Formats: sequence, structure tokens, C-alpha cells
Amino acid sequence: MTADAMFIARLVGNSAIKRVAMVHDFMPFDDQPRDLTARAASLRYAASLAWLRQYDLFLPVSVAARRRLNDLFGPPPSAFIGEAHEAADIWSAILRWKIPEKVKTNRTLAGCTSAGRAKPRVAILSPFPPVRSGVADYSAACVEALARYADLALFSPEPAPAPRGGRNIAPLSAFAHLSQNFDRVISVLGNSGYHADIYDLLTRHGGAAICHDSRLLHFYIHKNGAPRAARLAGEELQREVTEAELERWVQDETRREATLLGEAARHAQPLIFHAQASAELARQRFNADARYLPFALPHSWSASVLEAAEKRTAKCRLGFDPCRIHIASFGFLTSNKGAGQMLAALQLLVRSGIAAHLHFVGEPDAICAPVLAQAAALGLEHHVSLTGYVAQARYRDYFLAADLGLQLRNTGAGSISGALQDCIAAGLPSVANEVLAAALDAPSYVARVADVFDPGEIAAALAGLIENPPAGLAEQRAEYCDFHSMENYAIRLCEMLELEI
Repeated sequence: MTADAMFIARLVGNSAIKRVAMVHDFMPFDDQPRDLTARAASLRYAASLAWLRQYDLFLPVSVAARRRLNDLFGPPPSAFIGEAHEAADIWSAILRWKIPEKVKTNRTLAGCTSAGRAKPRVAILSPFPPVRSGVADYSAACVEALARYADLALFSPEPAPAPRGGRNIAPLSAFAHLSQNFDRVISVLGNSGYHADIYDLLTRHGGAAICHDSRLLHFYIHKNGAPRAARLAGEELQREVTEAELERWVQDETRREATLLGEAARHAQPLIFHAQASAELARQRFNADARYLPFALPHSWSASVLEAAEKRTAKCRLGFDPCRIHIASFGFLTSNKGAGQMLAALQLLVRSGIAAHLHFVGEPDAICAPVLAQAAALGLEHHVSLTGYVAQARYRDYFLAADLGLQLRNTGAGSISGALQDCIAAGLPSVANEVLAAALDAPSYVARVADVFDPGEIAAALAGLIENPPAGLAEQRAEYCDFHSMENYAIRLCEMLELEI
């Protein structure tokens, strides 16, 4: 009775399990004026008593405990094991006890899951749009595909309308983990504060998890503070990590050594990554049940939309100068995305006689002002645009209207860029650093540059795509999109979670 009943509620509520409680005493109940004066304590104890009723067999260790069980619940099934309870005696008592026929019948019916339904039932805990997050958008697209194979219940930390294929989204709670109604519970993790409560539920109750990031550095520091983050990083690296070192990682992620995935790796079964490198590192470093599931295309493009006439129309809608080469970098503009090196590369292109314009398409971070200041210092104020947040239709227009894509990120191996995959899906020739391209198994119309960003190398790669447009782009795009379709992703996910579909 000292344990938290809610922590093991999912086991206690599982009628397919023989549930046995060793009962020591009821001291708080017997001395309520001392132990249960506070309302919260009284309610917690009453809840624990209610859960105690779910057990099939009691093992009281004393006559007093057995008497109190009888007073509270009537004569329950019990085996008196006494004060001197040896493990062998306890196990013998459990083996001797027979499940009554009525209980057997009810248990068989209650234990029915997928066998009696057309689809398995799956709970998904994730942020969803209108949250401005690539993970939220991805989860919505996943729900639409997964709903063909599973009956879905959605839970979100923020109010949101149900995406296509899903029912109403319920407020995030422990219900999904504690209920017996679901064959699987999937927690969706990312490196932002939207996932804090989802993370807490996962590390308390377990279940499957899809992790969209190769590290949880910023998330963990923001959620739990630098001292605790430093301790977790130290456990991971098996050496002392100071808060000062942690701060250096935040300022320059190329120096980061720890992923801060240790807690998630201990509790998730399985822990699913979209990059092979991340899954392999989690297996080696944490001995985790880590799996690789190739990242899917959340947005599809029909070949007809990508024709030259449609692209010209999009350029007109956006007011693009037809005499310039338009380069677009998509997604949140943050300090780890090489904006300074992009600007330096743009300057080299302009100086070489290429009339180029760089568009940062997406919500800017605190680095917006420094980017504009650097552009002005380089004489590029008329060659750089920052759009800020744009609606989905306008966002898609930039993929049609741009001549080239440019995606950089210095967060290390295993980093996934949804923006880069959007470039691939739109058939937009692009330049990306090696770890981003490798994580997505990018086709050849994505030119790769080193992970240590060199403006000269970036400019040369962009110029190469301008001078020598990639051959066979349409065929490569179609093949890539087919393999990485969200439909295939949903099927592979069901197989990975051993769901019968």
C-alpha cells in the first residue's frame, strides 16, 4: 500500500495477468487522524484501496493484515503466508491458487484485443497543427496514412483539430498509457518544449517512441535545467560534464559529444529513429531497443504540378525577378543552420557574375537581425529576403518557384531535415551538408558539401547545379517518392510494432 498504484495501473488492469498483492498492513487507514488528515493524502489512499480491489489473490503477511482485508473487501481469495515469508513459500502459494471458472470466462473476454477487431488500436501522443512545428506537421500526415491500418486515438499537449483520418484530439494525459483499450502507445519526441509532458509520460510508463531528433540537448536543458542535463550527459559519456562544457555545446553544436537521449532510451520499447546513424548510436551507447524507420514524405507532389508552366506561375505569384537565380533555404532560421556561411557563399556567386537571390523561407529566430546586418555588410541587402512564417500554400509556392534549395545544419550525424526532404519531393536541385543528405539517403540531385561549412565549397556546389542541371531528375524523384511514401512508412511502422494489419 506504499506503492503508487497508478504507476502499475496498466498491469493491474490487464485481465490476462494473474494479479497478486502482498499485503503488509493498513497503518494509514488504522490511524487516519495522524496519517490521512490532508485531503490529498486521503484521496491518494482511497485510490490505492480501489486499485487493490483489482487483484485476484492477496498474500497477507500477518493475522492483522488478513483481518483488515476481510473487513474492507469481505472474504477475498487469499493465502496466509505469515511473517516469515520465504520466496519459495510465496511462489508455492501462488501456484496452488486456482482461478475460479467465472473469473476465467471474464478474463478471456476482457483480454481480447486485435483478434476481435478489424484494426489494432493505437494511441499517438504528439503535438499537431496549428502548432508551428515540423514534427506536428509530420504527425498529422502520419495519422492520415496510419488510419488505414489502425484505429487511432490522438492526444496532444496543445488544443488542435483532428487531422484527416483521426478522431477528435484529446488533451494529453496518462489515460493512453493506463488504459487497456490500446494495443500500442506511441510517444512522439522532438527537441522542443512541445514534447515535455509527452516525455514525462514516456519515462514513467514506457511504450514505443518515435524520436525526430538525433539529440535532445536544448529540450533537456530547457526542461530540467543545466545541472541535471550535465549529469545526464556525464552518465552517457561516462565522464564528468560541467555546465560550462554544456554551454559550449549550445553555442557550437559541432563540439557536442552527448545526445541526452539516455532516459528516453531506457524507457522506450522500441525507440524509433529516422536516421540509421541515430539508431546505431543508441544501440551502442545505451544498449537500447533502437530501430531505424526511413523518414517519409509528409507532402506529396503530382508530376503535373511540377511542370515548367506551373513553376512560372508560382514565380509570378511570388514576384520573383525572372532574370535572377532564386535560391531558397526552408524552415526555422536558427543559429545552427549556417546562415552566415550561406551569405558568404551568396557573395561569391554574385561577385562571379551570377545574379542570385537567397530567400530564407520560414519563421526567423533571434538571429534575424544579425543575418540582415551581415547581408548589408556584404553588400547583399538587395539579394536576400526573409519571409517570416508563411501559410502552407505560399510555402509550397517557394518550392515551385525556386531554382535551387540550400539546407545546412551543424547538429551532427543522424540529423533529419524535413525541409531538405521537401526539396527532394519537389524535385528541387539542392545543396546540403553530408550528414543531412546521408540521413535521408538523398538522390544525386542533392549536391553534398562538408559538415564544416566552407562558403567557397557551398558556392561551387550551387554554381555546379546552375551550370550542369542534374540528369534524370524526374525518374530519380519518382523512385525516391515511391519508396519514401507515407503509405509505406505506416506499413513499416505497424510491422515494427508487431501490429496485425
